[in-house]
Amino acid sequence: MKTIASTLLLLICLPTLLFGQSIEEDDFFDPAFVFEMVDPGFCEMPPANVTDRDISEMLRANYDQVPIKGNITGPISGEVLGGGYYNSFSDGVVASFNNLILLPDDEILSLCLVVVPAGDTALTEGSAMLAGPAPESIDGQTFLAIIQISEREGSELTPIGSLVGGTGSVTFAMKGDEYLEGSLEINGRIEGLSAEDELDFYLSFDFEEMIKNPLRMIRWSVDNE
Repeated sequence: MKTIASTLLLLICLPTLLFGQSIEEDDFFDPAFVFEMVDPGFCEMPPANVTDRDISEMLRANYDQVPIKGNITGPISGEVLGGGYYNSFSDGVVASFNNLILLPDDEILSLCLVVVPAGDTALTEGSAMLAGPAPESIDGQTFLAIIQISEREGSELTPIGSLVGGTGSVTFAMKGDEYLEGSLEINGRIEGLSAEDELDFYLSFDFEEMIKNPLRMIRWSVDNE
């Protein structure tokens, strides 16, 4: 069993570069920080002149071609549709999901998610545990899920909640040389959506064709005590 150290080691793996940088835990679990390190600019909305209703109708009309399909239940409930990218390394997989939550009234929320390996996890295919930010401990093959939910204001995003804690699982399977498929599910708490600050939710995805892209690897490093 490994317990959480007070600081984290950020490893950024580029094709020809590997270096470490000590950072504070709060920074690592900040979605904006992680998104920028892994896949800058992936979490974005369609142009402002495209309405929420237009987006909902377009996604539903092309449902069979949408690579990521899922649902979310809890304080926010709705269908989740979108796309994603991944990159595989000799020591693991990193993935980014850019998704939209379709609410019953045709309103749309953004749900952006990055999955990164924790500790000495080196899984590139198969199943592993999935944990939300700041788990008390990890044991075995484990990935971290960094999630941010945002409202749409034109083409801009205003964050309204992020994942705190949570447990689940993720499965990866390579589909040829360029694509990744699998599934993901997590139960957790969303902070920032109400006066209670912490609300339970459940999220699940099936992803069929995540496209290989030069995402940067970051690894949440834990120390043995």
